[in-house]
Amino acid sequence: MLGKAHITCGIAAALAVSLPSTPVDCIICAVGGAAGGILCDMEVRSAKRDRDALVSRIIVLVMTAAALIADSMFHLGLRDLLISDHAAQAASGLLIMVLLCIMGRFSEHRSFTHSLLYSFLLALGAAQILPLFGYAVGAGCLSHLFLDLLNKKPLRLFYPLKKGFCLKLFYADRLASRVCMWLGLLADILLLSFCLSSYWHG
Repeated sequence: MLGKAHITCGIAAALAVSLPSTPVDCIICAVGGAAGGILCDMEVRSAKRDRDALVSRIIVLVMTAAALIADSMFHLGLRDLLISDHAAQAASGLLIMVLLCIMGRFSEHRSFTHSLLYSFLLALGAAQILPLFGYAVGAGCLSHLFLDLLNKKPLRLFYPLKKGFCLKLFYADRLASRVCMWLGLLADILLLSFCLSSYWHG
């Protein structure tokens, strides 16, 4: 599937798994789910898919910047969570994520970055930054693997084993990707409304 589908479905997966109840937790889940949804495509290097991957990465970077700006403007407490008591641990988690992304960038297509191992290690690094962020990134990664299993090209889910898996139902860049994107967006809206309903009415 294309990047926008992975972003919206990654956010939906993170919200569904975590069911956050405060605005700051919703932000963490949204950014983490979106990041997990696209970081599995770090190895994409073909011209057409690379443009899609670049746009997707920019979207997630803009989301992250917007979250930090909103935190600064409305004093949501995100900055306090990031720097309180465990700045060194958070920095180590970020380093783990960066190193994994670098390794993924130079890996074979749909191999290391499309494995349960990569998803687990990425979520583990993210959890060092914030536990909720780790759950969100992990959920986003797993949603990516699930969507790509529907495609016609196999992925090495149990890397380093050589065998690849796919259900051969859809092409990655056609109607199914757009449908998944819109369904993911609808799920995002419904889940955010549900998660924040008790907060706003509390």
